[in-house]
Amino acid sequence: LGLDHDFTLMGFFFEPRYVIDAGSNTFAPYISGRLAVLRQTLTIPDQPSAPPQEGHANGGQINGGGGILFRLAPMVNVDAGVTYGYIRFGTSTIKNKETGVSTTGDRSTGQNWVIRLGLAVGLGK
Repeated sequence: LGLDHDFTLMGFFFEPRYVIDAGSNTFAPYISGRLAVLRQTLTIPDQPSAPPQEGHANGGQINGGGGILFRLAPMVNVDAGVTYGYIRFGTSTIKNKETGVSTTGDRSTGQNWVIRLGLAVGLGK
């Protein structure tokens, strides 16, 4: 657009995992799913080429995949995993802050990959 703007995507997710017993004390594969509730926002400040605007849309995500846990310590594992999924956002709304007029956009859908490498810390048995 050639405009100065801020775009934010925030949300909450729930990702249960089922760890598969591979007969090893150092690694374990797992399968996982992910459900997420998302909100995207757009803010365009006042500029010479455009009035100030604000926008938002709410959405959801569902993913499935898996990974491998590698033991570092009794309650700490390296987590390497990937999930593939579907994401959908509802109707978007953009409001012109000078006039107060709102414009709505179409729903949008797509696919996504979540690739993860990090530490998984256990909370106890």
